[in-house]
Amino acid sequence: MSLLDFRRAVTILSPVGFFKSSLYNCYHTTVTCRNNNSVPEIVRGGPALLQHAASLRDQYSPPKALQENETEKERKKQPRKRIPIKKLLSMDPFHVHKSMMMHSSYKKVAPLCRQIARQPFYDALLQMQMSSKRVSKRIAHALVEAKENAIKESDLDPSTLYVSEAWVGRGPYSKKIWPLSRGRTAIRRSPRVHVTVVLKDKRALMRFVQYRLQRKDNKPVWQPLQDKPFYNKRNQFTC
Repeated sequence: MSLLDFRRAVTILSPVGFFKSSLYNCYHTTVTCRNNNSVPEIVRGGPALLQHAASLRDQYSPPKALQENETEKERKKQPRKRIPIKKLLSMDPFHVHKSMMMHSSYKKVAPLCRQIARQPFYDALLQMQMSSKRVSKRIAHALVEAKENAIKESDLDPSTLYVSEAWVGRGPYSKKIWPLSRGRTAIRRSPRVHVTVVLKDKRALMRFVQYRLQRKDNKPVWQPLQDKPFYNKRNQFTC
């Protein structure tokens, strides 16, 4: 390989040519010398070419300290991540209990769930025991089971328990054959539902009360608009 061809190879792999995509063209083409000998592997393209490209990238990249300062500035510009209210409330100790399937409909059980939601535990239990609905006795039994499991598993305070949430879910329909006249039959479908309750104690309640008071204190003071006189007032109504 002559000195002239070597200079050509160095020119092709120069930093200026690298950033002007001449290195990309060099990667896909083969440069030959005057004596038809192949140029070394660094010009043809291969592992040596990739190593040279990596060295050029490290050589012309900004120092790591400058990069860290830039990333730190960008991080400071971004707003602080705020914990969502749902996640904040779920951080308190709680217990979720799901009852057995009940032979009732969604429309009959949903009003009872709304009746006991956000109520002290013993008040909700009394409501279900004194209700005239047939399914209310099963809901009361589910509340007693939820209380026992909450004390054993979640270590909740039994004296300050309250029903945080209560909802009803649909279950699979029960089917049975219904005989008709003239030897015909039909399939009668009966709906089934289950009730889920979430129990919490005073620790969650105090956190919620503290959040409401803090939100009320941080609320900006209302300021009325400045009074301005009417200009070009007419006889009819003006606003």
